[in-house]
Amino acid sequence: KLLSSASGCFPLRIKAIYVVAMPWWFPSGNKRLFSPKLRERIHFVNDRGALVEFIEKDRLLEEDGGIFSFDLQSWISSTLLRELENMSNGTK
Repeated sequence: KLLSSASGCFPLRIKAIYVVAMPWWFPSGNKRLFSPKLRERIHFVNDRGALVEFIEKDRLLEEDGGIFSFDLQSWISSTLLRELENMSNGTK
């Protein structure tokens, strides 16, 4: 109920939610938590490879069948360096 109430408070438009490899503790019956409009936009996908049908390959990570490469360690390092630089310059 809390999720349903909060869904109208965010300044964004959710076109679709694709749930991949749903955990055992989140049965598909929990869609009742969302408004009927959002409920229609929730889709359950059994295989990560099937995401290519819904999302462009250049936006999908390589491990999900796409061509986008993401290096978490590199992102953390660059973000940390940027934050340190901003702190030393006195900006946020």
